[in-house]
Amino acid sequence: MTYKLNTAGLAYKKEQIAPLEALGFKFIPCDWTWGNYDVMLENEQAVTITLNTLDDLHALIEKVGSLVVSQDEITIYDNYLE
Repeated sequence: MTYKLNTAGLAYKKEQIAPLEALGFKFIPCDWTWGNYDVMLENEQAVTITLNTLDDLHALIEKVGSLVVSQDEITIYDNYLE
């Protein structure tokens, strides 16, 4: 099944982004005046992922950590969510 993939976070330190880049997320330099971030997600991008088995889901968890899964969307839980 194919899911829309997004992150809870918007800005990151450079050392945090390798697993996200491997999944297709793109980053630009962060111009925020607050926080200690190097890069931020490049606008609203559509990243998708296909997971066919529970092993695929487990591999994603091993790569990026906690997830929030809904019917057609997966959010990487790497920051605060309401």
